[in-house]
Amino acid sequence: MINNLITLQAAAQDGAGAMNIIMIVVLIAIFYFFMIRPQQKKQKEIRKFRDSITVGDNVVTAGGIYGRVRRIDENRFSLEIARDVVITVDKGSVYPSVTAGGIYGRVRRIDENRFSLEIARDVVITVDKGSVYPSAADVNADQTNANQGK
Repeated sequence: MINNLITLQAAAQDGAGAMNIIMIVVLIAIFYFFMIRPQQKKQKEIRKFRDSITVGDNVVTAGGIYGRVRRIDENRFSLEIARDVVITVDKGSVYPSVTAGGIYGRVRRIDENRFSLEIARDVVITVDKGSVYPSAADVNADQTNANQGK
C-alpha cells in the first residue's frame, strides 16, 4: 500500500512538472507577443522614418525641440529651430513631428468630437479630436485654458 502511494505521488509530480514547463512557455509567449514584438515593430518604424528624412522635413528631438532639417550628415542632422538658429543633433534623437498636417495651435474650445484651435491671432480652426496631438510643453496650459473657456 505504501509502495502504491509513493508511485502515485511520483506520477503526480511528473505531471505537475510538465504543467509547470507548459506554463513557463505560455508566459514567455505572452511576453513576446504583447511586449517584445510591438516594441520591435515600433523601433523598426522609427528606424525607417530616420532613413527617409530629407532636407526640409519637420521633426522633434528627444528633448522636445521642434525644428526643420537643414542638413543631413552620416550620423547627425542640422535642425533650424528658429530663423538663423541651427543646432546639430544625433540621428538617434530625432522623431517624427506629432502634429497632424503640421498645424500648431492653442486649444480654445473642446466640443464632444472637435477642438477649436487658434493658429494665429484671431484665426481659429475646428479640427477632429483624432487629428490633434498635444505638444509636451503646452499640455497643462492648454487644458487649464480650455477648462476655463478661454
